[in-house]
Amino acid sequence: MTDFGERFRSARLKRGLKLDEVAHALYIRESFLRALEDEQWDKLPEEPYARGLVKNYASFLGLDVEQNLTEFAQLHPGLGAPDVFSQLDEPIVDHGRSHRHTNRSIVGVILGIAVLFAAWSAFSYFYLGTDPLDIFRMASTPQATVAPSSEPTTESTALPATTAAPTRSARATATPPSATPTPEKTVAAVSIILNAQVECWTEVVVDGETVFSGTLQPGASIEYSAESEIELNLGNAGGVTLIVNGTDRGIPGESGQVVNLTFGPDS
Repeated sequence: MTDFGERFRSARLKRGLKLDEVAHALYIRESFLRALEDEQWDKLPEEPYARGLVKNYASFLGLDVEQNLTEFAQLHPGLGAPDVFSQLDEPIVDHGRSHRHTNRSIVGVILGIAVLFAAWSAFSYFYLGTDPLDIFRMASTPQATVAPSSEPTTESTALPATTAAPTRSARATATPPSATPTPEKTVAAVSIILNAQVECWTEVVVDGETVFSGTLQPGASIEYSAESEIELNLGNAGGVTLIVNGTDRGIPGESGQVVNLTFGPDS
């Protein structure tokens, strides 16, 4: 056994963190973190997920990410040293399954339209005695236009004035200007701006959907808004400053502290 796993354990204990606390902060199974610290390679997930685990854990503890990834590739059986290391900031989606489901839905809609058209054609032909295609011919036939008379009469000029006035009045009464909804009122119910001073693992959940998960580098800034709620998970609360709903909240915690914050319209 090398000092690879012990390096992670020592860094975690130095911060005063338990495995379950790190697992909750990084959304990684506690059993995977324990297997990494104990160098039980057979209990780790497959290659791309194992590398992502090492990268996120090393970044969270403030260790050298590339050095640990390179050493991990040499120690883990069956892994070669990667040329480029990238971080997964978005959840993995089975696009193939999604496309298959969409294709089946489209086919179902087309079949439904075909069945309705066949039923309507049969009804028109046998019961109404009309050609079911007449409606399409009527739609494609241009309508004749009536040329305006060159000699307008007093009746024709007076008629629009008598009929137009009630129409405008009815519209104004039925739809007052104050009844028109303004979408802007529901868009920015809650907003945050996060500025990183030092390296900090961050996750942002907007209205129940994870929109960002990764490590912010010094000088980085992110901004999000939601209709009801924003949840913020930080791996190093002392390394960022926070602005909530336009109010400067300063530093939300101490250096190395793991915090979970939730903000709403009244925060």
